[in-house]
Amino acid sequence: MSTNPTNERLYALLPAIYKLRDAAQGEPLRALLDVLDTQLQRLEQNTTDLYENWFIETCDEWVVPYIGDLLAVRARFPVDPNAMSLRPFVANTLDYRRKKGTAAMLEGLARDVTNWPARAVEFFQLLPVTENLNHVRPSAFRTPDLRDTDALERLNWANGAFETTGHFADVRRIATQGGKYNLPNVGLFLWRLEAFVADVVDPRTQKEVRVPAVPDGAAPTARWRFDPLGRDSVLFNPSRTVEGRRVLESDVPGPLRLRAVYDELEAARAAWTAHGEISYAYLASSDPALGVHVIGEAKPLDPLEIQICDLSQWTTALPPSHTFTRSKSGGGTETLVTRVAIDPRLGRLAFIDNTSPRAVHVRYAYGFSADLGGGFYSRRGALTDPGTRTPFNVSVNDQNAATDNALKTALAAWVTAGRPNALIEIQDGGFYDVSDIDLPASTTLEIRARDTVRAVLKLKAPWKLSLGAESHLRLDGLLVSGAALQVKTSDAPDELDHDLTLSHVTLEPATSGVTLAAASVGRLTLTAQKSILGPLALGGAAPDSSRVVVIADSIVQSIDQSTDAQLDRVTIFGAVETRTVEASDCIFAGGLDVERTQQGCVRFSFLPDGSRAPRAYRCQPAQAIHDAGADHDPAAAALIKTRLVPMFTSLTYGDPGYAQLALDGPDELAAGASNGSEMGAFQFLLAPQRRANLLTALDEYLRFGLEAGFFFPT
Repeated sequence: MSTNPTNERLYALLPAIYKLRDAAQGEPLRALLDVLDTQLQRLEQNTTDLYENWFIETCDEWVVPYIGDLLAVRARFPVDPNAMSLRPFVANTLDYRRKKGTAAMLEGLARDVTNWPARAVEFFQLLPVTENLNHVRPSAFRTPDLRDTDALERLNWANGAFETTGHFADVRRIATQGGKYNLPNVGLFLWRLEAFVADVVDPRTQKEVRVPAVPDGAAPTARWRFDPLGRDSVLFNPSRTVEGRRVLESDVPGPLRLRAVYDELEAARAAWTAHGEISYAYLASSDPALGVHVIGEAKPLDPLEIQICDLSQWTTALPPSHTFTRSKSGGGTETLVTRVAIDPRLGRLAFIDNTSPRAVHVRYAYGFSADLGGGFYSRRGALTDPGTRTPFNVSVNDQNAATDNALKTALAAWVTAGRPNALIEIQDGGFYDVSDIDLPASTTLEIRARDTVRAVLKLKAPWKLSLGAESHLRLDGLLVSGAALQVKTSDAPDELDHDLTLSHVTLEPATSGVTLAAASVGRLTLTAQKSILGPLALGGAAPDSSRVVVIADSIVQSIDQSTDAQLDRVTIFGAVETRTVEASDCIFAGGLDVERTQQGCVRFSFLPDGSRAPRAYRCQPAQAIHDAGADHDPAAAALIKTRLVPMFTSLTYGDPGYAQLALDGPDELAAGASNGSEMGAFQFLLAPQRRANLLTALDEYLRFGLEAGFFFPT
């Protein structure tokens, strides 16, 4: 008997005579010891795991609540480890108890419990009071300094989280967000939006991937936009980890404030002129909020060459360039010229040094609620295994072109290779042209951006995707705009499936969606997860064909025509027309019209008045009307229906708060999902549970006599 053991520690301990006799008999002893050695390895691994589970830093996630129980950690709701972990809260519990009641402790506590960046403000410090000569507070002025434009701008910035101007006392309770400025009040400002940095480094080459700016008109030009679709968009500040100090404005993931970045660059240029030390908060070389690289130049622009200003009128006039001079130590002078102007409020960039480059790459951060849609974040858990599929790697060929043909070239190579099972992976965040796809029967093709990268497909016409029977086309990590995906299914029996999967994909709602080509025959299954989709119009198939839509954790513009829909945690703005539906934790903002109401179920969802749906379970506003005893009171029911409608921070795609439930919306939707979280696409964020856990923790850590309130700048 011959074996190939992976580890022969026990067999190696045997004397040579036993090995010789064992070999003569077909190595039965070697096979036995191999089995024993495998069990020994498992025992050793189990012992190692048990040892590591003694410590909060190395323990498994399931052990965290047990260690928390030993420390009497109070958390009202358990949270899904995939959404966030309470490990930091448990790990820092003893340190928090030693620092109980301090502002720095409250900031760390709020961050660890909610996983949101936090800023604690003691509002008594902003109250102008009669001065005591033994405790003079020079900064507590009753009248604001009208010449301090930075302090005035911070008055209404981020809900006043970083303001320094004095206020009169407000006697309303802070716990209800009615008042702020009073002696016992402490405000906890929590940033719900994340800042995603559109600039990543390829781990293989250690080079930055391509993130092109969009010219305002035809390139070359002096005017550019940061947004990949050429829109005005606010630029965000990347979130930074804070250790050992209070949170500053430059640490939180909020919109960049024009005055703050302007003052930083002016101070840096003054230090450069005086040969002093230059320090940055927003534009530090390790993690800058902004960066510009003109293609053809050896290196990116120095931050000192950037000028922050208002570019709202950039089509009529651009600001002038400024020149700074300093003396050299060995004699002579050195000159610095500002080359570009940036408006972070609009996401605009203009060259003010009389140049018009053909291509510009940029680094910036944009804000959004979660890892959803095509974006710059890790999708490692959702990426499929390449397996035996033929690989095709795509990188930018022409950095000066508005769109690149590298993806079309890869698709042509796939056709030349005989259309095998293949994986086409885009390596950077450039703009790409595409060609139509004809996928043979029983073939799998995946087109995806590599992890942490978003690739942009700018379509000039509908992208025709012909799917053969039992074929599977998967798109992952893409932003598609300009036109719809037009799917055509083959002439196949209805029992043969055609699969189109969209994972972490954005189909721009205004210009892109999914349509079905006329006379398509067969069964089409459209699956979408963690995606932002435009209109889904699947009514072009033959009458006897079936279309199945399976969507989870996504935002959809509308769904029309006869489909069988399975919807979980989906926000839908427009009308939904389906043949049958199974839905849970959804928001049907534009109504639901189901053809076969005797099939399916809708649970823990919002169904507006006039919807035709199958049996419903704990759906709003019907559940609120029942709870209020207004089933037979039309007037009271009408008031509840008027109040209980979904309210969103923004309905415009591209805004940071797109599809985010507004803070002043009805609580029945904000905490009405099956797990007690909010209905819709962002249920997995567990926002109500985070707030409830923080409120529970404050009972222990807030100093006696103080009252806290939550404020959400984003």
